[in-house]
Amino acid sequence: MIQEKICLKLSQDLIDFIDSDCLQFGILKKDRSPNRNAFFNQLISSYQLWGKKAPSFPFESAQKNDKGIIVGFKPNKETFLLIEKIRGESPNFSSYRKEILETYRLLGQDKRESFLYYDVFLEAKKAIESKKCLLCLLKNEKQEEILLEPYGRKNSNPEMRFYLLGLRNGKFSTIRISKIKKAMLLDKPCRELTKAQQERFRRAELYGPQYKYAEDDEEIAVRLDSFGVACYKKMYVYRPIPEKVEDDVWYFHCSPDQFFNYFIRLGNVVTILKPNSRKNRFKSFYRKALNRLS
Repeated sequence: MIQEKICLKLSQDLIDFIDSDCLQFGILKKDRSPNRNAFFNQLISSYQLWGKKAPSFPFESAQKNDKGIIVGFKPNKETFLLIEKIRGESPNFSSYRKEILETYRLLGQDKRESFLYYDVFLEAKKAIESKKCLLCLLKNEKQEEILLEPYGRKNSNPEMRFYLLGLRNGKFSTIRISKIKKAMLLDKPCRELTKAQQERFRRAELYGPQYKYAEDDEEIAVRLDSFGVACYKKMYVYRPIPEKVEDDVWYFHCSPDQFFNYFIRLGNVVTILKPNSRKNRFKSFYRKALNRLS
């Protein structure tokens, strides 16, 4: 069976958008350049799994822009059959293809990531709901297989990426869904979480799954003056959420890296009260900076 090459006329803006997502979500050729062929095949497969009808709206980039660029892709065995099915159901297959792209483009970045890997997303969802293990084939050079005990999923802010949270080899672990090539639900129950593991999952859900959390991470207390509070309210990117606030003392239990990367920008409007390890890291940073300026 010979699969014909399918061509689309797309605007340069849409092509750049697709290439950017290929780089963001690891859909790459061996030379690490965007793999548009794999992207289109993955998009069509996921769209069918998604099970939603394509909306009806005009495609200005594809229909009104006569200077569009022709981009082609070759269906794989799976998408060839899907395309033949779509052709039989859709009176205007060309418009349907463009609608798939525009539907995808309207989604937020985290939604696009879970959309492209919707087969992995569905298996993970089943595993979380049934409290069963997940066998994952990773997209690394070793094509590594890991056993994940998934307990939840979470979007990261502000990167807007989609993570699975679980235990790997009995240890707390988070992994981006786009790092998983294949996932298979196993008939093996997940273990009950210990109190320490539950606390780490709580912190990952509160502060973000993109950070590392250790069981021995200490509570952090800082004093903010009125200008410091104003800066905290204004600087929202990577901002940790306090566990509690007592007068002018703010308490955090975020990861050390998140705390450092955020509060190092506040300089003399923040006083670190505890622990000493956080104080010392700030001192070392500022000391090295001063030495370079002297």
